[in-house]
Order: sequence, then C-alpha cells, then structure tokens
Amino acid sequence: MRLFALAFLASMCLLAANSAFAQMPGAFQGPPCFAQLDLREGPNEPGNEQLPPVPLPCPVFAGYVVLLESGDAALQQDPTNWSDVVAFTTAGPVQPGSLTDHVYFISDSSPAGAVENGITAADLAFAGLTVADIVGNPTTVYLVEGQNTLSGFPDANIYDALGPGPAAAHYILHSDPPTEGPVATDPVTWGRVKGQYR
Repeated sequence: MRLFALAFLASMCLLAANSAFAQMPGAFQGPPCFAQLDLREGPNEPGNEQLPPVPLPCPVFAGYVVLLESGDAALQQDPTNWSDVVAFTTAGPVQPGSLTDHVYFISDSSPAGAVENGITAADLAFAGLTVADIVGNPTTVYLVEGQNTLSGFPDANIYDALGPGPAAAHYILHSDPPTEGPVATDPVTWGRVKGQYR
C-alpha cells in the first residue's frame, strides 16, 4: 500500500510538471498584466535590426516564437527560412515551464546591398542563443509570417499565448511583410549543419 501511495504521488508530480512544460511562450502565469503588447523590428534596415530586450510588466512563460518566410513544413527548422525570433528570456537558453520578465525581438539582419539570409548565428548570439536552443525547445511556436495579421496591416502578425490563467497574452509582432520568401541555400554539408547548431 505504501509503495502504491508513493507511486501515485510521483505520478501526480510528473503530471503537474508536464502541464507547466506545455505552456505557450509569453503566456501569463497568473492574472493578465497587459491587454496587448506590440513588438517591432529594429529601425536599421539595411543593417543590424537588433534592439535591447523589452522589460515585461509581469513574468510570463519563457520560450520562443519564430516567424517563418515560408509555411513549407520541411523548412520550419531551417534558420534561413526564419524572418524573426521572439525570445521570451532574460538572456540565454530557457527551460520549458520557466518564467521570464523580458523579451527579445530578433530580426534577420540585411547587409547593405545584400539579400536577407534568414536568422544567423550572429543574430541569435545577441540574446545568448543558438539555433539548437530554439529547435530543441519543445514549446517553440512557429508562425507563418503574414498568415494571421491585423486587417490592413500586413506587417502586424497576431500571436495569442494561452496559459493557465483566464486570459491569453495578446502580442502584435511587427515584421516586414513576407515578400522575398525563404533564401536559397547551398547544398547541405555536414560542415554547414554543424555550423548552424553551434
């Protein structure tokens, strides 16, 4: 009987932990502390568009939201297809179910006279992240850019993060409209794959 009680207690703890892990990035842990939050790319295009992290009025669940140039499922985890990464973190990788009170809006940089080539390792390093941190996090959300926008505003991507509380956290992610599509990549080599996940 005692063994059964311990096993039951352990399973309840795992169930509670798994429900915390399932929370969407940016979702409220408790009562809502804002009605809507607008996040924008940095102002320097062409060039580096990174901005310092934005402090949030209350803690939210940590994690990542990736805006995709193309909805092709085969390109979802390819950073050359990523337009922007919204990273709910104070800096560095996060664990599912953890909380943060800051958010980064990481945009693909576009050197003068060159085409955008998706999110690079240097773009992510600004927030202490790697491609592997984002791809390996089970709560990462992938959204096709321009698919769910405000009427008349093709740059305003809607993201609603549902959490354990009664209300969703409502975000508007302002990004360049997806006009260029994913950037063509060189044939994949082991060196290239290894470089992406550093």
